[in-house]
Amino acid sequence: MPTPLSRSCSVSDYVSVLDEKELSLDKIRLRNTLRKLRQIPIDRKDRADSAMLPQEMLDVLAMLAGLKPVYLLGRGFDDRAWIEGVLAIAKFQGLHIVAGPKWMPASRGLDFLPEWFRTLVAETQTDKASVYYICRTRTISEELKAIVSDGQITIEQEARLLCYPECCVSEHYQRGQLVDALLYKLVSRAAKNDEAKMRELILNDVSIGIETEEERSLYAQMTNMHAAPFTSFHMCSDCSSGKSNAANLISAKFEAIARTVDGTLVDQITLASL
Repeated sequence: MPTPLSRSCSVSDYVSVLDEKELSLDKIRLRNTLRKLRQIPIDRKDRADSAMLPQEMLDVLAMLAGLKPVYLLGRGFDDRAWIEGVLAIAKFQGLHIVAGPKWMPASRGLDFLPEWFRTLVAETQTDKASVYYICRTRTISEELKAIVSDGQITIEQEARLLCYPECCVSEHYQRGQLVDALLYKLVSRAAKNDEAKMRELILNDVSIGIETEEERSLYAQMTNMHAAPFTSFHMCSDCSSGKSNAANLISAKFEAIARTVDGTLVDQITLASL
């Protein structure tokens, strides 16, 4: 029996135990989709993209199988041929496609930093490139349109729409806060707390080395990440330490889809993670 989920690491109610009988109804469609995905001519010379490709394929299949409500296309893995190929497949299959800016958390949680710094960081880190949110149902599509229009998403929404544990999504954004906190420490030290010079360092993206114990601690915390197998998210500290089973349960569902559709996909994802 799986370990009961803790209150802080609950999995959204829509994620049920994977039923292979239900999934088998779509086996032909899923296998045909995988075959088409493998035919997309991405740039295989890019080793990083090549390593990410099998997981991206599984994410598409998980969305088609009904496990992952939304497949996020063009964020992180942004090979142009892949984007165009997946869009063509999605259109052919009659899936809903919502184009828009990358969503951001409704709250950045940076109230401990000066207002000018928060505003400047938000402006410099905003990526205006469009991404594509692909889903199976009109209901999810309408929800996505509202999120894209607002430009912000809650942790609960992101966890539900991407089939990630809320605890892991929450800690992902906490790591983002650590990145900003470290940046503030670095530019403050380098500019001797001169705001004008701090602004200049940030705008010019000047590289500043880590020197103090506090800076080293922040860096260690923000880079302490453990990928959840067969998914595109990193586990939170509770999940990676075994205090919660939320991430492992979701990983098992994704792996089950890969094994049901094509066992070689499991081998490819496992090899890429080494």
